[in-house]
Amino acid sequence: YRQLFSAKGQNPALLAEAESFHSSLDDFGANPPPVPYTLLTADHRPTAVEVREYPCGFSQNGLCDDQIRFSLGDGTVPWLSAVAGTNAPNGSAGTVSVCTFHQDSLGGEVEHSTLLSAPAVIMDVKRILLNLAPVNCEGLPAAAGQSETSAGAPAPWLQVTAWGDVSAVVLNQANNALGWVNDVFTNTLPGAAYVETDGGLSLRLPVSATYTLTLRSLAAQFVLVRVTDYRAAGPGEVFNPYQSAVFIEVPLVVSGTAQLSLDDAAGLAGLQLQLFDAQGAPAAALPPTSLLDQPQAQDYTPPLTTMAVQGTQTAFAAYTGPVTVTLSVADSGVGVLATDYSLDAGQTWQAYTAPLVVVAEQVPVVWARSMDLAGNQEYPGVSQRLQPLRLYLPIVGR
Repeated sequence: YRQLFSAKGQNPALLAEAESFHSSLDDFGANPPPVPYTLLTADHRPTAVEVREYPCGFSQNGLCDDQIRFSLGDGTVPWLSAVAGTNAPNGSAGTVSVCTFHQDSLGGEVEHSTLLSAPAVIMDVKRILLNLAPVNCEGLPAAAGQSETSAGAPAPWLQVTAWGDVSAVVLNQANNALGWVNDVFTNTLPGAAYVETDGGLSLRLPVSATYTLTLRSLAAQFVLVRVTDYRAAGPGEVFNPYQSAVFIEVPLVVSGTAQLSLDDAAGLAGLQLQLFDAQGAPAAALPPTSLLDQPQAQDYTPPLTTMAVQGTQTAFAAYTGPVTVTLSVADSGVGVLATDYSLDAGQTWQAYTAPLVVVAEQVPVVWARSMDLAGNQEYPGVSQRLQPLRLYLPIVGR
């Protein structure tokens, strides 16, 4: 985040000052509190602790941004951040403990700003102040002289992302729903979350149930769908992708749907994306384009395309007559899926299969981009101008 902060043109000295102020307040490892100290957290919302950010351009289905790693939090403060300073050494004068509220104990999702007004939280705060064990949050206060430990390894969860102009609804076996039901947003699915972003949506689903996911297309388009199993090695560890199934270039028609049955116990290898037309008739059944193991699921680097142009040039660097354009692609991760080129500034794209021969006077610029098997799409790609920009000056008479 320091690099991102600097890259955005912000003042790094301000960030350092904020970090110093934060550490002076609750760096429990270096400055253990003189009295017992309890941190209250909520874990029912996924909160990104690292975000890869890059813009989209000329892309129908490329990732505009992708949340790389997650830690459970309440939507504002990641759980990992909340407990980062709780490693008070054994034998310290005070002890630090964490008590975590789950969604079911709060009666639903609770925003960070209103957490302390929840009845379950108020009850436990009173009990802690009276030196009684809390009854609604997990992770009892540590005994005197002991450092804090959490309630156990976090449960894995599924993230489903869909990039395109789509809406979604998820049903479990009890018909609890998350998403848009008859144009009304509904969330009766325990432990689930739905986030709409520019260019797509993201769903978080506990692995304790089986689900039916339905995506409805709002336009004729190609959609990218990714299902990722996130796991953490233990308490306080960051969630990382364990395995992932990627459906690339899923063709949807207006009002068409794509349906996916999710059962984490069965793994991701057997997933089938069922496509239906606008009338609900079956159209196709698609297996994943890619099945990624743990190292491959953490590949977030797009391929790199290079372009070689051969042809006759004038003294002003303008190509004339037929020009041959050859594309080469390198990928350091899971491998290249496809390379496309555009002759109309990205309005339309065609698959590259062999060197192109174009007439320079008819094609001002050639664009090219590639995508790998993990769904990482190159942006902005590579371009080569065949005709120089012309500057026309008006002739002003006397």
